[in-house]
Amino acid sequence: MRAFILVVLLAVSLFGCSGGPRQPVAGHMPTAGIEPQEGYVSWSKAIHRGIGPDGRRDYKEAMYDDCMANSDSSDCSVSGRGWFVRWGSWPSIVQPKNRTDLESIAVRRAIMVLNRSLPEDKRFRIDWEWVSELATLEGLSKENLHAHTEQLFSSGHIHAEIYGYESGDFAGFGGTDGARGYAVLDESEFDLSNPWGLRSAVDSMVHELLHALGFMGHPHPVHTSILSYRHHSEGELDSLPLVDMAVLYDMYGWGHWSETMKRVVDTVDGVQFGVHNLNDGTVLIPWVDAGYMAPSPPDALLGWASYEGKLNGYVASGFPAHGDTRLRVNFDTGYGSAQFDKIHARYGDTWNMWNRLGFRYDLNLYAHYFDSRTDPRDRDGIPDVVGAFYGFDGEVAAGTLQRPEITAAFGAERD
Repeated sequence: MRAFILVVLLAVSLFGCSGGPRQPVAGHMPTAGIEPQEGYVSWSKAIHRGIGPDGRRDYKEAMYDDCMANSDSSDCSVSGRGWFVRWGSWPSIVQPKNRTDLESIAVRRAIMVLNRSLPEDKRFRIDWEWVSELATLEGLSKENLHAHTEQLFSSGHIHAEIYGYESGDFAGFGGTDGARGYAVLDESEFDLSNPWGLRSAVDSMVHELLHALGFMGHPHPVHTSILSYRHHSEGELDSLPLVDMAVLYDMYGWGHWSETMKRVVDTVDGVQFGVHNLNDGTVLIPWVDAGYMAPSPPDALLGWASYEGKLNGYVASGFPAHGDTRLRVNFDTGYGSAQFDKIHARYGDTWNMWNRLGFRYDLNLYAHYFDSRTDPRDRDGIPDVVGAFYGFDGEVAAGTLQRPEITAAFGAERD
């Protein structure tokens, strides 16, 4: 995987930048096999800076310092158009219809990464009914785009697109004025035809979408931030790094993330998955972390394949749950199915059957990713099932299941 292109910050009120890093593996507690385990994990501030009060303060100071280094000092207050610009009302994300399938896939996958980290009422719709009717920005330079934001973008929306522009040192840029925003990448900088290039574009789009949600700088000392250029990895970005999630929640007043988080966690062939239970269970965030395991290359994803494994999470009543996972996919046609059944919930010290038949979904496959976006159960436009294939032999499938009745993550091995 080629390195992300490092870029400079636009010295204007709307900042821009290229790609970003991901959170390293740290703090996870693998279990033997794939048996469910519930426990408490204390996260190290040295690894996940920004979760506790001191870490969040360090993060904000780093953003302020970056703003001061690249802008006029009057632009660097939280209340003004400074390092953080709060949206007046929560936006929706739109993308033009006339982009290539792979470009749309990269944007959609980046939105899914954000959705895994957002409260349920903030998650973004990504079905085609919400795709923008606006024409592509093709041909516009970043200077023209910035100079005509009010004419190009409608209020209440973030325009997300990968298109060709004269980038110079900019592989991507994003920003907002609190009423409209954009997150764009230069298509010439990313080879979307292979998993590594697609992964790089997804990571970079997540970086730019955070700028579009209000983060206007780069907290370089906070290495685990997706907005920092000082930490890069070969691993897969599956969820928004905790340091960015903590400050995002803080700045929008959604509550503080605790340094000690109750969670369920499993491991299958090195891929870890589970659910964070935060704010006394009022926020459940499913996650998958493949660490430095590479996504599966195209030659490993051919023909039919079956996967079996486990599901772990919480039911709506707040009790831990686990069940079985089975996937059957046809990589050649790009379709498959997922079945989650024999789901037990723990009430007190006893595990009881919660849903024997479980849930079945039709899957769409693209590159090394999959989701249930065309399943009729996903009528709200937010796929219930989001996942990916891992390992050079495509030996692991892992992802998340988010329904009103259950929030869970799953991992499965190839038969």
